[in-house]
Amino acid sequence: MTSGVAHDFNNLLTIIIGNTELMLMNPDQENLPYNNVEEIRLAAEKASNLTNKLLAFSRKQPLKLSVINLNTVINDMNRMLKRTLRENIQLFVIGEPNLWNVKVDTGQIEHVIINLAANARDTMPNGGRLIIETANARLNKDYAGGKPDVIPGKYVMLAVTDTGCGMTNEVKSRLFDSFFTTKEIGKGTGLGLSTAYNFIKQAGGYIWVFSEPGQGTTFKIFLPFVENKVDMANLEGKNNNNGKGSESILVVEDEDEVRKTVVKMLTRHGYKIKAVRSGEEAIEICSNIEEPIHLLLTDLVMPRMFGDELADKLRTQLPDLKVLVTSGYSNNSISHQRALKIDYPYIQKPFNFDKLINMVRSVLDSK
Repeated sequence: MTSGVAHDFNNLLTIIIGNTELMLMNPDQENLPYNNVEEIRLAAEKASNLTNKLLAFSRKQPLKLSVINLNTVINDMNRMLKRTLRENIQLFVIGEPNLWNVKVDTGQIEHVIINLAANARDTMPNGGRLIIETANARLNKDYAGGKPDVIPGKYVMLAVTDTGCGMTNEVKSRLFDSFFTTKEIGKGTGLGLSTAYNFIKQAGGYIWVFSEPGQGTTFKIFLPFVENKVDMANLEGKNNNNGKGSESILVVEDEDEVRKTVVKMLTRHGYKIKAVRSGEEAIEICSNIEEPIHLLLTDLVMPRMFGDELADKLRTQLPDLKVLVTSGYSNNSISHQRALKIDYPYIQKPFNFDKLINMVRSVLDSK
């Protein structure tokens, strides 16, 4: 899949996810086919995940590393996890109170957790329990000696346990192979666990599976401990007052439907919005506007002017302007490489709108 196709596909998914989430905010609306809308939203999120997996599989993605606390990430994912599971599956989260920090790509570890939760769900058609646990761990020489290539030291453990059907030794031996799946045709790609394995390895960690037929399954992930404090620039997933606000936001997005969808979502959360489709229009508005603009939310790749170039120009006349950059290009495109080098917070399309709203709020609240 080329970066241009991925860009267009991600923009389409942004529109679908955004509009279905807007509709789901009003489930009592007359004649609203709530269940159908929820199915559309879930399908769009699955398509988004598949796109990212295919791009990751085609070549190694550069990781956007930051220091995080896994407890915070999991807590912020609570709503998404509940959507992934069915009502007959109980979710338990057990977090180490003084959990050490790790340095990983937040978006990638979220994909790993969601993938493991979805796999666990499929092994429990009649219901069951899903337990997500974190703990500080020390892998000593004795433990490491029984595992090839393990470096002894301090790690943070993430365990995902289900009470499902379990696996045979044959299935376990092929579990992380690319395109291997036990699901029916059309039900899975076989890329989820292979990309999870590659990401964990890239992060310097380890992932192992413990399972017996009829006895459920536990995946244990060990990520290297880091002494650094949590990177406050890693704003994704922070939930501040449900993302609501009253500030003025300038949205710059050349795709009309994406722009309309983002405007609807931000307006619903109380923000005052001005929206344009080009950097030139944005500069003109800022040159003549009397009221302050608090945040620039801009697409990265637009005709004639990149989003970060626009931000640099606007901040010369509005030094207090906060900036959030978005893009639908793949993680391996030149445009994405450019995004990794800019100094502004960045979120890739298609984004979960909870994450966008929370990130907008976090950027506005940042000093």
